[in-house]
Amino acid sequence: MKKKVFALSLALGALALILSAGTLAYFTDTDTATNTFTLGKVEIELKETDHEGNDFVQNQKLVPGSSTVNAIAKDVKSKMQSDEFAVIFPILSRNRFSILLKGFARAAKKIYLMLSYPSDEVGNALLTYDDLDEKGINPYSDVLSLEKYRELFGYKVHEFTGVDYITYYKELIENEGAKCEIIFANNCRAILNYTKHILTCDIHTRARTKRILKANGAEVVL
Repeated sequence: MKKKVFALSLALGALALILSAGTLAYFTDTDTATNTFTLGKVEIELKETDHEGNDFVQNQKLVPGSSTVNAIAKDVKSKMQSDEFAVIFPILSRNRFSILLKGFARAAKKIYLMLSYPSDEVGNALLTYDDLDEKGINPYSDVLSLEKYRELFGYKVHEFTGVDYITYYKELIENEGAKCEIIFANNCRAILNYTKHILTCDIHTRARTKRILKANGAEVVL
């Protein structure tokens, strides 16, 4: 009996030794694997076009201010939804507004330029109220074409700059390849007889101007 018990103990001990050795080998065994990563060739090409839809030329000579004008033209063209639109109530300026007007013209085939009179909203005068009174013109109701304006008042220049801003703005627009029709009015509704796409340039009354235009049938007002 003692021999059987001793033999059984030896067998169990051997079994335990085998199991522990196998478990230790399982947790301590090592192997080596090699992973290979291959990077593909990525090519990214950016194409930009100018205001006429032509591809920009690499390494072209840059003209001061041209990037700004092109950016304005591209932005206006994408938002205006028409290549014939109005620019109304701008200030009269050779530097503050002229760059903007170039960009507007570059985005258009025709611009209806509506000027307030006898002066812009910051006081730059085209005429005096005495000029209007002499000709019997009511600036609050009368809408003048360029031809009628020239017939009544001729060619006048700004008293300080010596610039005829009417001619200056007209030539600036036409030099960008767009046609230009000039209207003189102080009621923003007058422009709706020419176009329903309008870019408002007045500063202090712009929110009111936009509200009135939208309420009276303008399709795009910026």
